[in-house]
Amino acid sequence: MGLQEQGTFSCPECNGSFSSMEALLEHRRTVHKSSYHVMCEECGKVFRSTSGYRNHQKIRHSSDSNVPFCKICGKKFSSSSRLFEHRKKHSDQTYYACQKCGKSFKHARSVKRHDIVCKQ
Repeated sequence: MGLQEQGTFSCPECNGSFSSMEALLEHRRTVHKSSYHVMCEECGKVFRSTSGYRNHQKIRHSSDSNVPFCKICGKKFSSSSRLFEHRKKHSDQTYYACQKCGKSFKHARSVKRHDIVCKQ
């Protein structure tokens, strides 16, 4: 989305070219009525809030060793609780079971989705 190439930023919607990220964002807000306000200059991802952008920078582009990360796959997380939930993906254990049919899931949200369609 609007990655910087040779000093220009491209609009992903109309391929317009802009000399700065700010000019591209202003173009997207006024011409395309975009609600995105901040763009990462390193990868082009856009955000609706500066806090989302700062979180992205911390996780994806920081060399900060204090950022929680998975020692199995290397993925970085914004909090230890998100890392804890992620670690369950690497485990063979299941944590949540459907009360109707007994099928097991690693995430509570998965068993909730399953419960809607479970016929037993």
